[in-house]
Order: sequence, then structure tokens, then C-alpha cells
Amino acid sequence: MKRRAAGFSLIEVLVAMALFMIAATAISSLMYHSTAVISQNNYLSQAIACAQGALEEIRTQAYEDIADTAGQTCTGDGANFNVAWEVSENEPGDGMKKIVVTVSWLEKGASKSYAIETVYTKITA
Repeated sequence: MKRRAAGFSLIEVLVAMALFMIAATAISSLMYHSTAVISQNNYLSQAIACAQGALEEIRTQAYEDIADTAGQTCTGDGANFNVAWEVSENEPGDGMKKIVVTVSWLEKGASKSYAIETVYTKITA
């Protein structure tokens, strides 16, 4: 009886390397996509912060002085965000203003935007 030598055959090594290559390709693709999603979420988080800042700025104004605004800039993490808001009088009802704040930016050459809306009411004493 012949005794089999200890170790791996060439076929076993090639199969193991092929399986490792497939797994490594899948993991690297997953890492690439997760990094892209993290970058998108960072831009969106900054846009939300800019929109909230604009709403806070609007809250400091008297009800009668709230009007459409365009061309404001907000900066965060090296990106520039354009902030504008549109005011609709007497919507959804009398003595109310619907305000839509829109934040837009360029992300990897593509235009993106985020909008938030709120309703302000005229308070009479």
C-alpha cells in the first residue's frame, strides 16, 4: 500500500484561489458601494442642516416680512449649497403662509436637491 503524501494538490490550491478571488471581488464591490452611499448621506445631512438653518432664519422675521428668497449660500464640508424659499400667502388657509425651503447642490456633476415645507400662522392678540 502506498501512503499518500501530506499537503495539497495543485487542483486544490487552484480551486481555493478561485473561491478566494470570487469572495474578494464581491467584498470590494460592496465596500465601493457603501462608501458611495456614505458620501451621499453626508451631502444630504448637510443639506438638511442648511434647510433647518433657513427655517430658523425665517422664524426671526416678522410674519408680514416673510417673502420669497433666492440665492443664499450655505457651506458645509467643502461643498456649497444654494438655499431658496418660496412663500405662498393664505395657504392652506387664511392668515397662514406655506413656506417651501429648497436646498440644491452638485454631487459628482449631478444636480441634487432637498426640500422641506412648513406652515406659519399669523398670531393675533
